[in-house]
Amino acid sequence: MDKIDTHEIVSIINHTWISKTETAKRVQGRIENVLDYAAAHKYRDESKPARWRGHLNKLLAKFSQVKKVSHHLAMPYDEVAPFMAELQGYTSISSKALQCLILTATRTSSVLHTEWPEIDFENATWMIQAERMKARREHKVPLST
Repeated sequence: MDKIDTHEIVSIINHTWISKTETAKRVQGRIENVLDYAAAHKYRDESKPARWRGHLNKLLAKFSQVKKVSHHLAMPYDEVAPFMAELQGYTSISSKALQCLILTATRTSSVLHTEWPEIDFENATWMIQAERMKARREHKVPLST
């Protein structure tokens, strides 16, 4: 652990940085966490060779220079109602999940991992547990009839 330096970090990340930037960024973050743990437990010194800000960002190309992010286009507003009507004609679980996703504007994983105790029918709310939220805070979603 104490022998890992910036050269090793860059050599690990560099070959995927251009083709799979998001994956390389996640690997960098995980390496940084492991090295921070090692430093906290005195397995290595306090140096942070995997730190992005003020360190690796000076050695690797910026995200915007590597790969342009392209988001999925949103469905045109005037097509949503007919699409929802069509979805209501299906009885599959995936159709119901997609309807819930559209009506609540939540993340796919939140809908897919919903458990009945999270739904409060009396108060028309859905309480998504903190451990399932990206921000790690409980999230209250109002529900319509």
